[in-house]
Amino acid sequence: MAVELAAAGARVAISGRDEAALEKVAAQMGSAGVSSAGVSSAVVLPADLLQSGAAAQLAADAARRLGGLDVVVSNAGAGWAGPMTDITPDENDALVDLNLRAPLHLIRAALPQLAASDHGRVIIVGSAAGRFGVSREVVYSATKGGLYPLAEGLRAEVAGTGVTVSMVTPGVIDTAFYERRNKPYEPRFPRPVPATRVADAVLRCARSGQAEIWVPAWLAVAARIDGVVPALYRWLARRFG
Repeated sequence: MAVELAAAGARVAISGRDEAALEKVAAQMGSAGVSSAGVSSAVVLPADLLQSGAAAQLAADAARRLGGLDVVVSNAGAGWAGPMTDITPDENDALVDLNLRAPLHLIRAALPQLAASDHGRVIIVGSAAGRFGVSREVVYSATKGGLYPLAEGLRAEVAGTGVTVSMVTPGVIDTAFYERRNKPYEPRFPRPVPATRVADAVLRCARSGQAEIWVPAWLAVAARIDGVVPALYRWLARRFG
C-alpha cells in the first residue's frame, strides 16, 4: 500500500511496531516516488498503538511531518485460528485491542486533521471473516466485524464535511499474516491472492472515496447471497467452507 501510494505521488507516513521492517518499506517507497519538491516520499513513525495515547501522538506526528493529513489507512491486524475454547483470555484481549481498539483510537485522533483537508479519506482494511463469521476464527471474526458498523456509522456522521469513509474487505491475502498467527493457512480454497490487489483497492479508495471494495471481487457475491437469502448462504458455507 505504502509503495503504491508513493508511486502515485503521495507523501506517506508509515507506522508499526517493527522499525527495521518500516525502514525496508521506506527504502522501497523512496525508489517508487519523490515529490515534485524533491522530498522523499517516506516518513517513518514507529509506534505501538496498544499503548495509551500512542494513536493520538501518531496522528499528531504524521500531520506535523506531512503538513496535514489527507488520507488515513487503518490496516493493523492479527489473527488466531482454532476452537474458541482454546484461545486464552490474554490472546482474546490482544486481538480485541489490536484489531478493534487501535483502529478506533487512530481514526478518532485523525478526524480533525482529515476534516481540515479538502478531501479527507478514512480507509479501513477489514476482513471477509468480519462480514461472514468464520468457524475456528470466531474471535478474529468478531474483532474485524466491529469495523463495519464503525465505517457505516462514521460515514453517516461525517456526511457533508468532505471526509469519506471506505472499507476494503480482503479475503485470503498472501502476506506474513498467516506466518505470524498461531496456525498457517491450510485450505486449498480459496487460494491466497497477492497483496498488490489490496494495495490497488486502497489506492482506488484514496482517489475516489468509494464506499467498499472486495478483494477478490467475487466475495461480494457471497455477501449478497448472505444478505438476501441467509439460509442459502449458511448451507453453502457448511458445504464448501
